[in-house]
Amino acid sequence: MPVRADPPKPDAAHQILIDLVTNSTGGLNEKTFTKGEYKHIRAAFTNTSRRGRGGDQAALGEDAEPLFAWLDKNLEVKETLFTAIDRRAKTPRR
Repeated sequence: MPVRADPPKPDAAHQILIDLVTNSTGGLNEKTFTKGEYKHIRAAFTNTSRRGRGGDQAALGEDAEPLFAWLDKNLEVKETLFTAIDRRAKTPRR
């Protein structure tokens, strides 16, 4: 029987997301997605995905700095926007 490799360990930022959506037994924490609680997931995801946003800023050129400054002042819009963007997709969903 082949030996299975241990799954990769999540980094600290991803572990926060995992902890928010799982319960103590490793199952889905249903409360996470109830009214008023989703904002915590959205904020954690934004913080996690922000690390890989350098290419996005470079692609925007001189418009990047004022845009990201505005987004930093409007966190709910920023978190909603970053949550909606699937960086793996080649074209936006319609």
